[in-house]
Amino acid sequence: MLPAVLFLGLVTYVRVLQSSVEDIIYARAINRIRHYYTELDPARAGYFLLSGRDDVRGALQNMSLRDSWVQYLFTLPSAVAVLNALLGGATVALAVAFTAGVAPVLATVAGAGSGSAVLAPTSPTRRTASAG
Repeated sequence: MLPAVLFLGLVTYVRVLQSSVEDIIYARAINRIRHYYTELDPARAGYFLLSGRDDVRGALQNMSLRDSWVQYLFTLPSAVAVLNALLGGATVALAVAFTAGVAPVLATVAGAGSGSAVLAPTSPTRRTASAG
């Protein structure tokens, strides 16, 4: 049962991450349209509450988000990644404890190691480097 739930969590992580990337793409497109309208009539630019900058920083600013690695910790993909790591670690720890019959401390260490292995590919630095 736990491996099936872990698979569901991994699939959920991928889809939620895709959705977050799409949010940024659409926010940039909306900013581009806003910028176009302010170029058409600069006197009316004050009617727009948000910026017309169409770069990633402008899109994040319009969503009241900061362009910082700390911001990645407060996203839904990060929350799902942490839950996946906890679930993966617990699954391995239980499997090691029941099949190998090792001490609970060793099973916990095995679970912590595998949980870290599940979490490592989802780190914010990895996402930032691949997005740039």
